[in-house]
Amino acid sequence: MNNVFRSGRDYFQFLSIVMILAIGLGRGAVAQEGQREEEPEKSLKPPVITGYAQINYLQFVKEPSKDKESGFEISRVRFAFEGEIIPEKLEYAIEFDPQGTPILDDTYLDYMFSEKARFRAGRYKIPFGAENPTGEDELTFIEKSRIVESVFSAREVGIGTLFDISKLSGDVGYFQKAEDEHIERDVIGHLGIKPFGRLLDVGASGYFEHISTDSTRFTINRIGLDGTITAGPIQLQGEAIFSKGTVEDKRIDAFGYYGHVLYSHEVGDTPVSWGLRCEYYDPDRNVSNDHEFRYIIGSTVQVHPQMRFQINYQRIVQVTAGPDDVQNKVIAMYQFNF
Repeated sequence: MNNVFRSGRDYFQFLSIVMILAIGLGRGAVAQEGQREEEPEKSLKPPVITGYAQINYLQFVKEPSKDKESGFEISRVRFAFEGEIIPEKLEYAIEFDPQGTPILDDTYLDYMFSEKARFRAGRYKIPFGAENPTGEDELTFIEKSRIVESVFSAREVGIGTLFDISKLSGDVGYFQKAEDEHIERDVIGHLGIKPFGRLLDVGASGYFEHISTDSTRFTINRIGLDGTITAGPIQLQGEAIFSKGTVEDKRIDAFGYYGHVLYSHEVGDTPVSWGLRCEYYDPDRNVSNDHEFRYIIGSTVQVHPQMRFQINYQRIVQVTAGPDDVQNKVIAMYQFNF
């Protein structure tokens, strides 16, 4: 396989070409089928073009040495194309990230078994936990939690199945890439249950990663637990992740969690939410004095169906063998969708 796909990017580019060919062939097949059948066929939904942009302002508080890091930035820009190849059976999504590498972000084909079950192939967000599958334009706080950002990649290339039937939902996939003289093979999945409908949603995730080189093999296992309680205008959500394994003869034992409370209401016709969040992250529990706490207070104002404004105050405490490293910063974000 290394002779064919020398990197994960080569593999992703190959999949993208296959998707483009499939779209073209699928449309041709539908056209030919329509010519053969006298009865009217279900028409394709017109392709949908969407996107969003996020502009951030960062300001460190009471830290003159950090002033040079303060200022504006365009944190995210996305362009997405979605449509059908075969009506109600085969769908596609292609998302561009002009700032990213690779430039193609979520890019996949979905085969619909039914409205509640589908098969997916391509590059997409891995099915782990409650926060990672959430779109960056829909996050409760401006940044994802430290543990979610640190212990795995948000997206991978692979195949998987998704279902949402009655009170059960699930997503499991197989992902593989070859780069830097090694091959990674991952089995990742999430199972959720809503025993009381929207009131309670609990889930468990597994991420089993195998890294192979010419001479050896490493294994990293990650387990996640998540839960969400929604009662009227109040939401409580939490997630804990455990990561254990060996990389190049070094044992890894990471752990982290986050928990937040969110209160939502309206001012006139404008939706407004207020949130408080606590995070903990320890990259290696075998090493003392290297963990981190984050405390975040934030608000989101949906000023228009296509625009929102967020502001977060963060206090970050990095525990060290000496004096703790403490940072305080304010992040403001303006987002518009199109």
